[in-house]
Amino acid sequence: MAYELDPGNGSALRVEEKRSDKSPDFTGVIKTPSGEELKIAMWYGKTKRGQGRFGIKIEEFERKREDTRDNNYGRNEAPDFDDDIPF
Repeated sequence: MAYELDPGNGSALRVEEKRSDKSPDFTGVIKTPSGEELKIAMWYGKTKRGQGRFGIKIEEFERKREDTRDNNYGRNEAPDFDDDIPF
């Protein structure tokens, strides 16, 4: 069973292998009070006074794009291969 977030909560894990110095230190997911899930990225740093702080970025998940190309002369369906070719 997958872990399910309650609305208004989230979780983040430390990134074990950062791709670059600008990569986030932590990534995770939050669920808004309305139930929408959002990606979060967090960077650990220090203020001028030396206090620890997190910079946070929140983004929507990328929706998978459906292939909307029209490959069948005006019909959005699979091409008709029903012909007399024996292979």
